[in-house]
Amino acid sequence: MTARTRLSAVDELLLGHRGTPETIGAAALFSGPRPDLAALRRRISERWGALPRLGLVLTEPGPPRALRRHTWEPRPGFDAAEHVVETGPIDDPADAFLPLMTRPLPPGRPPWRVLSAPCGDDGFALILVAQHALIDGRSLDILLNHFLDGPPNAPAPDVPAGRTGPRAAADRAIGLTRSGHALWEPSGTPPRPAVACAEIPFRHVLAARRTAHGRVPFYDMVLAAVGGAVADVFPGAGAPVHALVSMDLRTRATAHRLGNLVTATRVPLPTAPGAPATRLAACHGLVDHSLTVPRWDVAAHLLNASALLGSWALRRVAHRGTAPAYTPVDCMVLAVEPVPRTLGTATLRRLVAMPPLPPPATTGFALVQYARTATLTVATHTEAHHARLLADAFGRQLAALARGATSRRGADRRGTDGPLSANERAPQGS
Repeated sequence: MTARTRLSAVDELLLGHRGTPETIGAAALFSGPRPDLAALRRRISERWGALPRLGLVLTEPGPPRALRRHTWEPRPGFDAAEHVVETGPIDDPADAFLPLMTRPLPPGRPPWRVLSAPCGDDGFALILVAQHALIDGRSLDILLNHFLDGPPNAPAPDVPAGRTGPRAAADRAIGLTRSGHALWEPSGTPPRPAVACAEIPFRHVLAARRTAHGRVPFYDMVLAAVGGAVADVFPGAGAPVHALVSMDLRTRATAHRLGNLVTATRVPLPTAPGAPATRLAACHGLVDHSLTVPRWDVAAHLLNASALLGSWALRRVAHRGTAPAYTPVDCMVLAVEPVPRTLGTATLRRLVAMPPLPPPATTGFALVQYARTATLTVATHTEAHHARLLADAFGRQLAALARGATSRRGADRRGTDGPLSANERAPQGS
């Protein structure tokens, strides 16, 4: 890349038009000795120095600004001393996330940083942060795969067959026009950013997804737990409450590409009173991976059409798409290949996502699964205590789903005359 290039429509949308810094990231938590700063900088230069995306610098658009997008200006390499720094000890990644997600990264250099910090009695954390216009959530995993030692990630599966065609696309377009309800209305108190992290017992994830007849899709489980958590913390919210769910567009051919290869779908959350199993059933089919087929990706077509009108139209789309009464909840799920990763003699034990700060009066959920761990991050821009309340409620909802699934499997087994067939057994692993 030798000349300036205009930001894609997705990059421009994620630049900050929602009114927040749009800084994303992830904390990689290790057990073992922390590398010294010089060695860390040297390793990052060696492993990431040849990645063109990490050498891009944002430049402002010329006049008329309402019609023009920002551009990427390539810089040869990067100065690791500017990007890789040490910070003080952290006990909870949330304590480090809040100041990072509420402040924009400095201009005039590639918009990313790596922070090294002691964490716990015998470990450390590496926190990668970046402007969302530069990379998406899956890119964080790709960068860690470049940086750490271990077997390479398996290629991403191609999009499975699903409901496609003009009728399906029309249904999705109609879904984008449906009205919704806000979660929270300020009552004299201005919204305050907050973030909370929670380690989710992995046995609950496994149990909630297993049934006697197959495995519950990961998105179904997450949306059911999010819907229950929202109903617990915001019982006065009207229905429907919608969530914007991010979806990765990578295929086998683009599995290792950095950038923003994402789309999103708007879905109604199951917030009505009822049993956890009822909420889970209501989520079936809400996230249809076939909508990521480029021809039928309604959200992408809308975004690209808006970009033709100019950056002002993208700003309108951003404000409309994240309005508190339209999509007050944002959901991101990242399942990382469960292969061992090391940095010297230190072992990666857990990954924690840092979602972008949501717009005022909205919330964001991010769940990362790595090996036999699952970690939730909740970011809110409502009242300060809501982040912890939502994280705790999510954990309770997932535990209830796990108990219900275990009970149903037991009842199904007792009702059979013999052993379960191969396609009826609860699948092993995650």
